[in-house]
Amino acid sequence: MSKITPEMIGNYGLRYLNRYAPSISQYRQVLLRKVDRIIKEHGGNKEEARQLIEEEIEKRIAQKALDDSEYARVWVDHLHEKGKSKFAIIQKLKQKGIDQRIISQAISKVSSSNKEMQAAISYAKKRRFGPFGNSTAKNSKLRQKQIAAMMRTGHCYAHARKIIDAQEESELWDTEYDE
Repeated sequence: MSKITPEMIGNYGLRYLNRYAPSISQYRQVLLRKVDRIIKEHGGNKEEARQLIEEEIEKRIAQKALDDSEYARVWVDHLHEKGKSKFAIIQKLKQKGIDQRIISQAISKVSSSNKEMQAAISYAKKRRFGPFGNSTAKNSKLRQKQIAAMMRTGHCYAHARKIIDAQEESELWDTEYDE
């Protein structure tokens, strides 16, 4: 196993794609780590291996096995349902190596104020804040802590205050929200 071949890289890549749905950047990193291990153990030309990896990536893009736009769309939906703010979603996608242009396109569908409020409500439900908790936020310190926790995760103050001050969930959907 002294020479790294396109078939070898293709097999490693295919095995990885069968288990995970990575971004292009993540796929490249996985293949580079694998090739680095092989070169360290058996020797080989690192530049030639990098070229083979880039060819493998191009092949998988052409086959539509790698698609950063679809990857970003799926992650935006998933993180939004979990109650993550727009800013937290953007940071997560940047960490995964997604291009800023693709992030902007994917995030545009959750950037409306109502979508942001939905994410804030999901977060509040998960953390049992406001009308979703056992105790109301009448206590000034508890109210401040809950609002601060929501703001640390990237939710705007107006949404956090509205949620924490609500007595019932129905109050949260009475009006349109401005940011």
